[in-house]
Amino acid sequence: MTDRERFLATMNYQERDRCPWGEMGFWPETLERWHKEGWPEDVELNQFFGFDRLREQVDVSLEECKENTKEAIEIYLEAHQGAKYL
Repeated sequence: MTDRERFLATMNYQERDRCPWGEMGFWPETLERWHKEGWPEDVELNQFFGFDRLREQVDVSLEECKENTKEAIEIYLEAHQGAKYL
């Protein structure tokens, strides 16, 4: 199973090969120490320890979200002829 398949099966109470295994974060001081102790700079933590990928970091521009939300509301209001409630 892939990490994603395993996670989705777990969330949907389905059969899976094993429980998802991963960490949600580490203190920066810990990461610095691990690098000094041999964790290569160019290897991702999930890969190094064999964790499942439980989350991804995604760059999000809040300004873009704000603009898209404003535009979506305007489109909705036009389509519903000035409805007062969303």
